[in-house]
Amino acid sequence: MTEQKSEKKVASRTVAIALAIICIILVVSLVGAIAGYTSIIRGKDNTITTITNQKNKLQTYLNGNATLLNQTQKWLSGNITAYDNYVNDHSYADEQYLGLETQYNALLFQYSSYVDGHSYWNEQYQNLTNILDLANSTTWVNNQTVSQPMNSSTSWTFSASYAGYLLIQVDVRPMVVNGTIVIDTGLLEGIYVRVNYTYGASVFYDQQSNLTGIGMTASFEVLPTNIGITVGNTKSTNGATETVTITYYY
Repeated sequence: MTEQKSEKKVASRTVAIALAIICIILVVSLVGAIAGYTSIIRGKDNTITTITNQKNKLQTYLNGNATLLNQTQKWLSGNITAYDNYVNDHSYADEQYLGLETQYNALLFQYSSYVDGHSYWNEQYQNLTNILDLANSTTWVNNQTVSQPMNSSTSWTFSASYAGYLLIQVDVRPMVVNGTIVIDTGLLEGIYVRVNYTYGASVFYDQQSNLTGIGMTASFEVLPTNIGITVGNTKSTNGATETVTITYYY
């Protein structure tokens, strides 16, 4: 019995010691855990404090700039109105400009038409002035050479549009027979220019001018009608070679 009681006591002590060790381990672990969580909590508290400080600073900044933001908003609102007014005024000015541009283009067209018309009538006036002064001229025959047998002629017909006069130049050349120049003692004789026409029912014009030299010129007044012109010779020997130029002045 004594031995059994002794064994029971030893077993109880062992259990108590084991429990005590377990408790000590648990206490140490709990203290470590508490210390760790305390450190984590302190870190979180520091973070929260930092964020709170930043939030407060930002709020302070926003509060300080709220007035500036309000002023900026008012300025923008006022300038939007001013801009709208400017756009409206500018649109009105554009309409006025387009209207003036249209009027200007119309006036420019009228002016161009006037200039064109004025130029036309100025040309007509100048042309009529030239006609009155007989300053216009047309060459009907230009240095045309004709070879005529003796006692023959060459004729032309032209139409005159205005009253004026003719200048007929005849340059007489010696006759060449079989490659030989024939000396004609009557070279300067027997050459004539004749102009004839009818105007209306009462004017019958027929004039002849006898030329007496080489390169002589005859003049005739003409009226606006068909004009007959003849250059001929009355030679009885050798005929004649002539270079004729007929100019109409009006």
